[in-house]
Amino acid sequence: MSNVIRFIEELGRDPVRSREAYVAAIEASELSAPEHRALLDRDPEALRGLLGARANTACMIATPD
Repeated sequence: MSNVIRFIEELGRDPVRSREAYVAAIEASELSAPEHRALLDRDPEALRGLLGARANTACMIATPD
């Protein structure tokens, strides 16, 4: 699992309440400079590019009926 995904997962478990706490959490992480910048800018396009993720993802469940 990438460090960015791990960071976002941890953030989801214990969300920070202020901008200052968010910035401190990013600065305390072991992420690369581009990952820091994408998170600080709250730029999903940059994160997607860094992770090599697809633009659209869908999850579907087919039932027998």
